[in-house]
Amino acid sequence: MKRSTIHVAVAAAFVFGLAACGGGGGSDPVGNPDPAPTDPGNPTDPGAPGGPGNPPDPDVATKAVTGAVGPAAAGATVCLDGNRNLACDTGEWSTVVAAGGGYTLDVPEDTVLAESLIVGQFAAESAYGASGHNDMVPVAPFTLATPASDTSGMGTLSTLAAIRLQADPSLTPEQAMQQVRTDLGLPADLSGVDPAEIARLEAAALPALRQAANAKYLASGSTDLGAATVAAAPSVEKVIRKYIDPTTLALWALVGEKTLVSEAVSDAAPQSCGIHPVETMRIVVTDPPGDNIYDPTDLSIVGGAVNYGKEPYRDAIITIDPGPTYPEGLTTETEIKGRGNTTWRHFDYIKKPYRLRLPRPGLGLLGMPEARNWALLANHSDKSGLRNAIAFCLGKQMNLAFSHPYRFVEVYLNDEYQGVYQLTAHTEAHENRVDIGPVWPEEDEFTPGAGYLLEMDARAPIENEVWFWSEGISPTDGTDPQRPYAIKSDTVDDPHDAATAAVKAQYIAQAKTDIDAMEAAFLEPDPATRLEKAAQLVDLEEFADFYLINEYLRNGDAFWSSTYVHKRGAPGSKLKFGPLWDFDLSAGNDDGLKSDDPADYGPGNDNGNWCPQGWFTRWVSSDYVWPMVQVPEFQRLLEARWQYLSSRLPELWTWMDQARENMADAQARNFGPGAKADLNVRVWPNWVVLPTYEGEVDYLKQWLQARATWMDAAITSGVPDYSVNTLCDPANPSGWIAAWNPGWSPGTPPGP
Repeated sequence: MKRSTIHVAVAAAFVFGLAACGGGGGSDPVGNPDPAPTDPGNPTDPGAPGGPGNPPDPDVATKAVTGAVGPAAAGATVCLDGNRNLACDTGEWSTVVAAGGGYTLDVPEDTVLAESLIVGQFAAESAYGASGHNDMVPVAPFTLATPASDTSGMGTLSTLAAIRLQADPSLTPEQAMQQVRTDLGLPADLSGVDPAEIARLEAAALPALRQAANAKYLASGSTDLGAATVAAAPSVEKVIRKYIDPTTLALWALVGEKTLVSEAVSDAAPQSCGIHPVETMRIVVTDPPGDNIYDPTDLSIVGGAVNYGKEPYRDAIITIDPGPTYPEGLTTETEIKGRGNTTWRHFDYIKKPYRLRLPRPGLGLLGMPEARNWALLANHSDKSGLRNAIAFCLGKQMNLAFSHPYRFVEVYLNDEYQGVYQLTAHTEAHENRVDIGPVWPEEDEFTPGAGYLLEMDARAPIENEVWFWSEGISPTDGTDPQRPYAIKSDTVDDPHDAATAAVKAQYIAQAKTDIDAMEAAFLEPDPATRLEKAAQLVDLEEFADFYLINEYLRNGDAFWSSTYVHKRGAPGSKLKFGPLWDFDLSAGNDDGLKSDDPADYGPGNDNGNWCPQGWFTRWVSSDYVWPMVQVPEFQRLLEARWQYLSSRLPELWTWMDQARENMADAQARNFGPGAKADLNVRVWPNWVVLPTYEGEVDYLKQWLQARATWMDAAITSGVPDYSVNTLCDPANPSGWIAAWNPGWSPGTPPGP
């Protein structure tokens, strides 16, 4: 058999920005938020190629096409796609990518490569093209392609060129490549573009193409991987084009795969918040038998606060009635205790929230990812029951590193009806929750460099926590905006055990060093230096989206309490803000007064949180968000990401209508005779009290729509403060107040 060798894909390391690793994906498993960068290797050396494939006809003279995809692609099938259908059909010449990422593909010697494609087919579990952030959609098999020539690699840009060749056979491979570059806003000739920037684009775009194609593939129900890739391509191109800077001819400095994935997937196959049937959960406390947990006579002090029965855990049995998820029902042991701060101790909150701890290793309750710790949110003040769900949904739409899954359930405790609850993941460090990487091997021992999960929590100094004050010194005005941070990833068995004081001090020192450096970066006087230092320490993509969701929902707890920050225990990891938590008092559900104490009513005590207009979060986080808003690159990212989020909101309105209908029967029982919740009773800090559940959802929907309209205009107008305008002026007879709370004036509580 006569052989010659043609090297394919490697020269494209600089033509398309593909290094020997194939331009992205890396070798880290799916779900690693901060994978270590892969070594691109020598762009002129394809590495150890895989062995030749089994030729369909052993008597045909062949030549070898040799290329490299990347170690993460090991085991993938590579073939000569003669009919350009982006598939490895039976009878086409094929091979398998070797462990080193290279391949050698035998093809007939008389093959005209310019008339063919080379296709790679990857299994769903393949690490090639896997997201280093997280997956918005379930993984599925996928395919990539490249024009069969000696100047092309296999990644996103090469696949886009292959699709053009499929559509127009008259094009040459180079013409197809030039079209891709031009359509994306890049020059047809890349000789003047920094190869590292093209490689960065490719690394960010490959997970976007993979997930957008996965979304199309799963939505279509077909088995045509090539068609899914072709269908996803316009969405990927649209998003890349949006974020190519015409001046630098590179991807925006603050944009990476997180942004590209979220926008490409949502454009290709919009992701719904999800509607699930409301199922029934029964909890019976067995030790002590019949304990109802909340006890107003328990005045013991735990962690600096009155206990009211919140601690300790009690043994219990959970039963989920037969239903759509469990046709035969489900029964499991658990432990249960109270949870929350205001929601547990405030006497307005008659329906109490709970924490569940299942036996190790836990269960995936009602189809959610497996874990041991769960929360039952009562949402007693939020009579729509939807505000936390909306926040979690927006987190998913924006592709935050972790967004809480949830299901609505009707809960019975010791055979007594409690009402509609939101069952969701407890916020914790866990591979299926906030993934901070491997945790320390032994509690009560310090592991340098371990990841951590923190909560910015104003109550930390009086709670049962391991916590610290951030430095918080502003060099510009001498103020001292220190913030208390609690370490929520378990560092020791007992936070108050003197024997582990040294371990706690070491973990505090490690986390405090990072937080103090972040705060100092945010407060750098020079915007350029501020951006440079902050970008080294903080995932600013995550920070921008986290801020936008809190600002849009006008979350009164943002950057004060229930504000989470985490860092993965891996070299080069950055601080990430999130996950989102505790939004029941957001979106117009806060009267804006300091408390329900009559002494707090009066001028200056209303923060306007009930109003759907005006900045709020950037004001209350003036040492975090406000300095970054003044950095042009960050403001540009905010505007672009708000534009994306705003474009998705009509789908949210539809979901709210569907959720209202889905929950109608359950909510009728939740607010029915003898139930703990009452639509006609104000629960602090409600700004309005409406007579029907439908009215509560309508109010929330109209508030969100009004808020979006205001932010659409304000996000680019440079509005510097949080003042409101005529919509929320008590003197305006057609304004928000007149429509929903007539007779209200600042400093007075709302009436029923």
